Amino acid sequence: MKKNRTVRHLRDIEKSAVLRLLEPDIPLKRKILQQLEGAKVRPVNSDESIIEFILKDYWRPTDIGQQVWPVEGVIRKPNDETVFVLLFLDPYDHLFELEFYGFENFDVTKSDIAAMKLIY
Repeated sequence: MKKNRTVRHLRDIEKSAVLRLLEPDIPLKRKILQQLEGAKVRPVNSDESIIEFILKDYWRPTDIGQQVWPVEGVIRKPNDETVFVLLFLDPYDHLFELEFYGFENFDVTKSDIAAMKLIY
């Protein structure tokens, strides 16, 4: 399957997932919320379970790593499988990626983000 690398706006479900991960009062929360407002995304893989943030007026160096946001989301599917939701920042504390992992044939658009449990 061909990768779709088209830049697009965040889907409501993706934005909801990020906002849920930002619920706890953690340093940098305000900065990340501000970045989210103007952010666009580009899918990293064909099923769009990983999306890369494209931030207005920010050029990300290509040779840098990433750091995980200190809150992780857990979604239980009806068949008792678990999907983990991770938010990554670059080393300069800018939005980097949102990742849904630990699944097969999981449709992110049909997730119950309100029921997502937070681990921190």
